[in-house]
Amino acid sequence: MEFRFHRAIRAHLPMRAELSDASSGYLMYSAFGGDLEITDGESSIRTNVGWVSWLNLLLELPRAVGSSIADGVGIYHFTESDSLLKFTSKLDKSCISGSFTDEKITVDQAELLTALGVFHRNSLARIMESNPELSDNVFFAASFINK
Repeated sequence: MEFRFHRAIRAHLPMRAELSDASSGYLMYSAFGGDLEITDGESSIRTNVGWVSWLNLLLELPRAVGSSIADGVGIYHFTESDSLLKFTSKLDKSCISGSFTDEKITVDQAELLTALGVFHRNSLARIMESNPELSDNVFFAASFINK
């Protein structure tokens, strides 16, 4: 299973603000990936919004997956559109579906958590490599580094 962006990712944030002091709103909506694609080798779910807020995805997607495991259902709402990803869990399986597709992916929860963790770590590493000054931003550090 894999989470990835279908098109090139703009990891470098535009320098309209000093990133160490930038607001959470500025940071959340300054780095964008292409459409998010989730694959399990046989099935694939891909958004059709054209771009996805990268930091918002990294912050909220783990919460949606965690809610599904704890409560049976977790929803990730794309802020760029009316689309959503729905995660439902029962026993040790999770099902991923989207409001924008009829495709569904069913995987072991352990596999879902591993794939999400890899995507999260690789994405943060790429963002930090391009924007090292983010480590001094209070919001970014609290949300992504000091968790």
